[in-house]
Amino acid sequence: MIVERSALQPGLQAFGGYELDFAPAAGAPAEQLVIAVTGLRRAGEPITGFDFHASLMARPGIDRLFLRDQRQSWYNAEDGWAALAAALRGQVAAGGYARVTVLGVSMGAFGALLVGALLPEARVVALCPPVSVDLAKRGPAIIRYQRWFADDQPALRPDAVMSGDPKRFLCLFGDLDVIDVANAEAFHAEGWPQVFICPDGGHELGAFLKQAGRFNRVLDRLLEGAPLTAVAAAAGAYLAFSHCQAFAMLAARRHLYAGERAAADRFLHDARQAPTAPVPRSLTLLGRLREALAPPGRDTLAQFLAAANQSVPMATVEGWEAELLGLEARAMGHAVQAGPLALLRLRPTAPPDGGLDSIGRLRLRLRFALPPAGSAVAAPEENAISAFWAEPGGKPRLLARAEDPAKPLLVDVPFRQGEALLLLQRASFYSLFDAGTGALRAPWSMRLYKLTLKPLPARKAA
Repeated sequence: MIVERSALQPGLQAFGGYELDFAPAAGAPAEQLVIAVTGLRRAGEPITGFDFHASLMARPGIDRLFLRDQRQSWYNAEDGWAALAAALRGQVAAGGYARVTVLGVSMGAFGALLVGALLPEARVVALCPPVSVDLAKRGPAIIRYQRWFADDQPALRPDAVMSGDPKRFLCLFGDLDVIDVANAEAFHAEGWPQVFICPDGGHELGAFLKQAGRFNRVLDRLLEGAPLTAVAAAAGAYLAFSHCQAFAMLAARRHLYAGERAAADRFLHDARQAPTAPVPRSLTLLGRLREALAPPGRDTLAQFLAAANQSVPMATVEGWEAELLGLEARAMGHAVQAGPLALLRLRPTAPPDGGLDSIGRLRLRLRFALPPAGSAVAAPEENAISAFWAEPGGKPRLLARAEDPAKPLLVDVPFRQGEALLLLQRASFYSLFDAGTGALRAPWSMRLYKLTLKPLPARKAA
């Protein structure tokens, strides 16, 4: 039995493109209301569920109100907003709640901040929100999904606004995605006092907290009315500050893109001094990006093979198999995209007629495509693609360099122990995020789109 003390009827209701599902507590009137604001599910497709629905429905004794934005407008569509705001205010007034909490992730987190501005009595927990959706003011690297604004729709509520008691807002971010870290830095710079970082957290921070076994603890603290700093502690997060680990990593990446490697090294050093344990994956990946920009040394191959790499097969001549390994290696149609350093491994699919020892070298012809721009470099040759023989246990030896990557790179690679190993390096990188022109943020340096080879016989002993 539900005892009504409500302005809203239970169930799904529409306000223009906004939808609200009110699920009141069974029995006595609830003392608190939790408003869960849903983020983007599958871009461009109707949103069929609500974020945090199962977790909140499993908690008795609370009223729950679920919101979603079917227009995927970052809660900026005008149609229905005024009516929705009136319904929310009316429900809070009618409910007489002791506590009101607004919760959201990503687009839902931005919506939660906007709803929080409507309800000065509410506490707001925003997981990975953008500080703004004003692409003209902030640049296109501030949010991932931009279709609403790309269609020339206005940003009617462009910025997160800190109204009322600043301590009623908790902005929680992971450090795995540089867009999230950049937004955390922006919130901190604009004076939001409770910006926290979850090491190893990705953009889907709610899912990360569930996988880490922390989400129920976070929800417990929230429903108990604990200080939001205690909620952040339950999430395993640390308070952001001007030179915190996540911001030091972001500064290091910016300096790497600017070609300022000494400055990047200083920020990497600072990031490594932080007492986070285990070492965040984002710091390990950034360290590998820095190492990939340096001239390869005697230990480069061993370190490269010992690290976790993506492996992408490549088409080549019949009877041979090829794969490109690298931190950022990924298939892009018929090409393979790679970061500053990649390893090309070639092996026969079956022993050749004369045995493996009959092959001395492989003559390769490689064709590359490059990004439209690249990070600043110290010397012109760093923009070239260099090919090194990756001799196990030996220092990589430069075999060839494509000063003009638009032309084929021709190189003879020694064939040893049934394979040929070729390190490819281009000591600069690019992403739309680093260039400030978009949200794609995987750093890449080259795309290998054609590979042909010809086995050359081994030299006969005199």
